[in-house]
Amino acid sequence: MQLVKDKYPEVKLYVPPGSLLELELKNHGLSYDREAFADRRYVCEGKLVSRNDSNAVIEDVSKLVNQLSMMVHEHKVICIDEQEIPLNAQTYCVHGDNLSIVHNFNEVITALNLNRIKIG
Repeated sequence: MQLVKDKYPEVKLYVPPGSLLELELKNHGLSYDREAFADRRYVCEGKLVSRNDSNAVIEDVSKLVNQLSMMVHEHKVICIDEQEIPLNAQTYCVHGDNLSIVHNFNEVITALNLNRIKIG
């Protein structure tokens, strides 16, 4: 943390919500945003489902948009056990290796606009 504070004080880091890294950055007065993943599923503890699990990645556009809409507008996500859990983030990511979403990105953009989700 000291290296970041000394050498890169202007850098904003993206961190998982509720992570140890977020706590450390906050304690050191460093800038960060909480980042969530629109195309990934979550366990009920708020962490990402392991990529080793075949159900870890959301490949369906409508499911991705529904999840992202809930994240943005309600600050929640439905975890793998079908429970709603809080998830407060300032930035959202879609992985470039999720080819089903990449190939249908125009559909994703249209759906996000319809759900009042700004892309930046």
